[in-house]
Amino acid sequence: MTIALDDLKAHLNLDHDEDDALLYQKIASAKAWIASYTGATYPDENTPADLVEAVLQLVTHLYEHRGEEAEADVPASVRSLVAPYYVWAF
Repeated sequence: MTIALDDLKAHLNLDHDEDDALLYQKIASAKAWIASYTGATYPDENTPADLVEAVLQLVTHLYEHRGEEAEADVPASVRSLVAPYYVWAF
């Protein structure tokens, strides 16, 4: 399951196209954050629903707090959604 721009815009309650390029960038940033946080490659094919929800929530957070230090303040719900995918290294 990939993140469709229309689904993201519905999640954000956006009905305009003015920020489409920004939203694509935020999707890429959210996927990169998840990969970095978990230590695993983000699965673009057959993405589990909880990771899709994590991307939607993280993009919403980044979009609503753009211009601020949003990445330092990632919501606990996003961290909880990606926690099962954390790769432990010893």
